[in-house]
Amino acid sequence: MKAWEKQPEDTDDWRVDTLEVEATIQGFCQNYRFVKEIAFDPFRWQRTMAVLQDQGLPIVEFPSTSPRRMIPACQKVFDSVTEATLTHDGNPLLARHLDNCVLKIDNLGARIVKESRNSPRKIDAAVAFVIAYDRATSKLETMALPEFFSF
Repeated sequence: MKAWEKQPEDTDDWRVDTLEVEATIQGFCQNYRFVKEIAFDPFRWQRTMAVLQDQGLPIVEFPSTSPRRMIPACQKVFDSVTEATLTHDGNPLLARHLDNCVLKIDNLGARIVKESRNSPRKIDAAVAFVIAYDRATSKLETMALPEFFSF
């Protein structure tokens, strides 16, 4: 798992190095020849998506702000966790981001969100995990999942 996150010692003008992100994804795709898709939340990543798609990589848009997409994805993760068919390895960054999530329940359904729009507590890895699990299992829905699916 690779993540870019502002550290306490970073200055206020710190930004994710998009060229480094692109190089990391390209390197991953070179090392793993059978990459089926690369799911992106398009917010702030349209350029990177276009660059990678122009290189022939399989880009899929998954807007994390879309309740229509996130509610069923969050439900799928919840169901898999409560049925003990999904675990994670205890990665500290993922664990921290999962802990930072709050559950928003409204007339549309339940999904994970930040505690407030301006909260400094990051949830990006948790959102990426939900998206990755949804995409990884979406083609398997008609097939039986393995007993344990671990991220």
